[in-house]
Amino acid sequence: MEAVQSRKPTTVNFGLFEFNLAARQLRKQGRVVKLQDLPLRLLISLLEKPGELVAHEALQQALWGDTTINFDDGLHTAVRKLREALGDSATNPRFIATVPRRGYRFIAPVSSGDDAGKLRAWSSPSRLTTYLAIAGTLAVVAAFTSLWLHASRGRGSTLSNIVPLTSYPGMQRSPRLSPDGRRVAFVWAGPTGDNLAIYVRAVNGGAPLRITSGGGSDDFPVWSPDGNSIAFTRSGFIYVTPSAGGSERKLTGVAGNGLSWSPDGSLLAFSGQNSKTEPVGIFVFALATGQRRRVTAPGAPARDEFPAFSWNSKEIAFVRKDTTLGDVLVTSVAGGNPARRLTAIGEPITGVSWTPDNKFLIFGDKHGLFRVPARVSAPQPSARIVTTDDSARQPAIWRNPQSGQSQLVFARAVTDSDILRIPVGQSGSKTEAPVAPVPVAASTLADHGPSISPDGTKIAFSSGRTGTEEIWTCDADGANPQQLTFFDSGLGATCPSWSPDGKSIAFDATVHGNRDIYLIRAEGGQARRLTNQPTADAQPSWSHDGQWIYFMSARSGTHQIWKMRADGGEPKQLTTGGGYQALESPDGKLLFYVRDRGEHGVWSVPVNGGSEVPVLETAWHNAWAVSAKGIYYLDFDHATSSAVPVNRFDILTRNIVTVAKVPPPITRGVPAFAVSPDGRWLTWVASNDRQAGLMLVRDFRW
Repeated sequence: MEAVQSRKPTTVNFGLFEFNLAARQLRKQGRVVKLQDLPLRLLISLLEKPGELVAHEALQQALWGDTTINFDDGLHTAVRKLREALGDSATNPRFIATVPRRGYRFIAPVSSGDDAGKLRAWSSPSRLTTYLAIAGTLAVVAAFTSLWLHASRGRGSTLSNIVPLTSYPGMQRSPRLSPDGRRVAFVWAGPTGDNLAIYVRAVNGGAPLRITSGGGSDDFPVWSPDGNSIAFTRSGFIYVTPSAGGSERKLTGVAGNGLSWSPDGSLLAFSGQNSKTEPVGIFVFALATGQRRRVTAPGAPARDEFPAFSWNSKEIAFVRKDTTLGDVLVTSVAGGNPARRLTAIGEPITGVSWTPDNKFLIFGDKHGLFRVPARVSAPQPSARIVTTDDSARQPAIWRNPQSGQSQLVFARAVTDSDILRIPVGQSGSKTEAPVAPVPVAASTLADHGPSISPDGTKIAFSSGRTGTEEIWTCDADGANPQQLTFFDSGLGATCPSWSPDGKSIAFDATVHGNRDIYLIRAEGGQARRLTNQPTADAQPSWSHDGQWIYFMSARSGTHQIWKMRADGGEPKQLTTGGGYQALESPDGKLLFYVRDRGEHGVWSVPVNGGSEVPVLETAWHNAWAVSAKGIYYLDFDHATSSAVPVNRFDILTRNIVTVAKVPPPITRGVPAFAVSPDGRWLTWVASNDRQAGLMLVRDFRW
């Protein structure tokens, strides 16, 4: 099946809406949505360039041509009416985002099968001119190409016969159907939300059975081909247990996400490394001998995760991640040959599954499910698999060996993260009355990476509310949000850090496929790129005198902490044993840092280099901060279902006191914690799971 069908479709799809180009008609779940002429042509103009900024001047020409009008009032009215028709919000947009003083952007994922050039012709007030008749063909080709590339990498199949599989409280994820197709294994925190464990339930209903009982967080269950066992990961190891529950057996260590059991039953594929200095790649574990063997070895800082065996057990598909970018690759189980890259989209991918004919791979990213050909030698456009919305994740396919019928199960999870604030207890008493959190950065998309200004009056943060992660600021109470960066491409900007004088903000951004350090004035303006190596540079922070910027870089082959002058210059490497996130001590003599992404343990090194010494074991990457009073951190090791302690570590006495408690869940994997310079209040990033559950496609056709 081709990724893009050759017949000429006539619709554009986004969310629950379908726009018929020929009829100029908008429908929501089959029902016609009435639009007046100006909001209609505004929608057409925005759909021409999904995800891109459409400037005020372009909209004025598209909607009114050369007619003299009160343009601002007319455009604002058209935008307001279009948002009302779409059920959208200016403050928390899902479809139309305002770019202050510049224009608007259509931010929802779009799937298109028609000529975007027709959109231009139909929306123009001079659409019958001779010019369009002559230039139409070129406009059609150019606009269609742009729309197709930006919208959703092609239109693929539309799934039908989708039924809910689970709808329990909390999040259910990582589904896998048993070899006989009668049961599903999945991850859930249970009815009390106390611990992530592996559950099994009949596909046709019934009570879920918890089959694991360890103290860690369990994930990525996979069935043995005979259905008698389930392997899973927990706290850096692979375990196997009977599928009906029972004694667990530890097999080997892991270092990344994902797990796959070969259809011939002989191997487990996983993401791992033999030492901290080696790259995280795909390994296979031989169940008969207990031997493990490396299959892939990406160059730092890339890491390979989410392995998936082909149905003939000869190949492994996997996701190669570079910082937060990801693409799908395929390699031979035997190894020895370079892996084939199938995609070039650079998106965070959440799972891969082979179709039973081994011809396609189904994968999920933040825009939904997609299909890409497996038998190609170069990256190919991927085709959208249309579900009821764009929240499909972690696809897994089962086939009936007798009938050949296939079923697809996936996790449906729309998540959000917001930045909250509470005061910090000054006495260190654990009995202080809890204080209700106050939202300071909240939208329907991810807000994270809080950084508090030196005077405590402002917060800088990263937000995806416009469709691309950008740097924003707001007052300490959340008022007056202001967008600072307008990259409008790539994965955008994260990890802001205020300069000591409060005049500048350093941050990292992936703009052209590579993550680099940038600098921007606190009031906005043109961002200045500080690093230009072809390796990832990320998580900047400042020295107390404002002369230096510390950051993570992989330019030496592994993640280490480097420093460079804030006005530019040649960087200097400070650590050799690993380094990812660094913050200077209050006296400016030491640099505290965490050695790698997702790890716990704070170390120190002199600011000019020297001995690397462990300081604090229980603080985790992206969940700690330094103020004049010590090191504050979220104590995940002593968290309960109702509270996560916030501890303060006194650098001189090494005493630890609990100064606050915050409610879970807390977002992990992104910068999620900050403390005001005076230590009187803190912010953290809370996860909000708006929708969760597993879905089943009973007759999956790809």
